[in-house]
Amino acid sequence: MTGGAPVIENVTTGVYCFPTPAPEADGTLSWDSTTAVTVQVSAGGETGLGWTYSAGAAAGLVNDKLITVLHARDPLDVAGAWTAMHRACRNLGTKGLAMQGCSGARWENCSGPPGGRYRCTAPGGSRRRTTTNSPSRSTAGEPRDAAA
Repeated sequence: MTGGAPVIENVTTGVYCFPTPAPEADGTLSWDSTTAVTVQVSAGGETGLGWTYSAGAAAGLVNDKLITVLHARDPLDVAGAWTAMHRACRNLGTKGLAMQGCSGARWENCSGPPGGRYRCTAPGGSRRRTTTNSPSRSTAGEPRDAAA
């Protein structure tokens, strides 16, 4: 960052697989593990974390299509970043989980320090102080290579 407003400096992804103690089912699907894909967005010395339940391929989509769209962007321009990500994914599907992970990380990043002055405006104009999709910041579980 060179004076002025912070810009997004770094975007990283992670894939974490959590095995269930026993097979689980909900009547329509059964599974023996849950996969979480994380996105960390860094700007102005702060790092935000967003995550979603998905396949590891969502991290590949972020790495291949969204990192370049977010890099050097104002982290407080949530609507602009969402529009840019939407455009980048136009031919891939735009209701995607990869975009949700990036949005969660940007929201958390732009909340600013406790009591700080940063605020974000969501698409549609609503204002939010801070948001995270994560119930905790735990990184328990075994990370997997995003290409796996």
